[in-house]
Amino acid sequence: MEEFNKPIAVDRENVEKIQYKGTGFVTYRVPQSVSFQGRMVPAYNTIGGLNIRVSRYIETVYKRYGHTPRVTEEDFVVEGKVISGEYLNKMINNTRVYGMVAEAEGISDEDAFYEYMEKNLYDFCHYKGKYFDQAMALLDQMSIGGKIGEMVSKDFFRKMVAEKGMVGTIEEPTLQQDSAGIDGFFRWDSKGVQREVTLQVKSCVSMSPSIDSVAKSHVFLQNTADMYNDISKKNPEETSDKQKGIVDKIKAARSTEVKAKTKGMVSLNIKGTNDLIDYLILYKLGHNLSEMTMEDAISVYGDIYSKSEIVILRVLRTKGDNSTQLVRWESGESKFFVFPQDSVVSIKLKS
Repeated sequence: MEEFNKPIAVDRENVEKIQYKGTGFVTYRVPQSVSFQGRMVPAYNTIGGLNIRVSRYIETVYKRYGHTPRVTEEDFVVEGKVISGEYLNKMINNTRVYGMVAEAEGISDEDAFYEYMEKNLYDFCHYKGKYFDQAMALLDQMSIGGKIGEMVSKDFFRKMVAEKGMVGTIEEPTLQQDSAGIDGFFRWDSKGVQREVTLQVKSCVSMSPSIDSVAKSHVFLQNTADMYNDISKKNPEETSDKQKGIVDKIKAARSTEVKAKTKGMVSLNIKGTNDLIDYLILYKLGHNLSEMTMEDAISVYGDIYSKSEIVILRVLRTKGDNSTQLVRWESGESKFFVFPQDSVVSIKLKS
């Protein structure tokens, strides 16, 4: 698989930005593929191509210590230094860590960034490299917010479905499943039949319209659901102009699209299969955890939960033999989810 050492390039679209501390940045694009020796591979000058090279370098250095990228995540010791296998995996395809290197090197050009990384993987990936400890520290700090965010989101999901009579447990994914885009499996018993749905959890920076507006529309749709179904079942000639107006208003609310800006990539399709994630959970924490340890965050977890905003979306809708993905991810100057109002399952506002 030496093709990744060759400068295969593509014309790139969907410009985004890796940014770190609001200063240095390097633009990049959504991973694209090119045909090479009869098969499709990630292009050299894309994040996909870089991820492959980072993963291979990490495997070359740490395989002798029992670490395989995206397979193992246990801690291990090298020359008296404890290294987190989990964080090594998160160095791959982590735009904030890539942005940290770009900022430190003063790189603001995309191709210059890929060229630098190609020549300096030692500094980034090796335990003696000049950016390794900084990358590990950044990943450690980032993981606190992510882990607390997942806890808050999953706790709210459990509470929400329990109110619907679905009492069960959320099982953690394997490392391979996590890499495929699954953050958890909710499993429960329904009339003696074991049921399962997949969850994906992502942080949310902002919404347009605001989450308050989305919440009001959600309440409106819930309160008018029976009326909508009743009127919709009537023949057109049996429906008054007033009823038709009500239905039109409800339809407009259901189809209105919301943009939710996020920090990270998403995988609404479970990689390697034709399946879709069942539920997408967006959260916005009510606390700044940048200066907290995990112990600090746990000590005020109840307050964090009460002040967090959470939106649960149904990604997969099944009708007969057909499945429809209601939520999509788009890239442009910003990263955002786009979803219609009627994909919203539940919303938690700040207490």
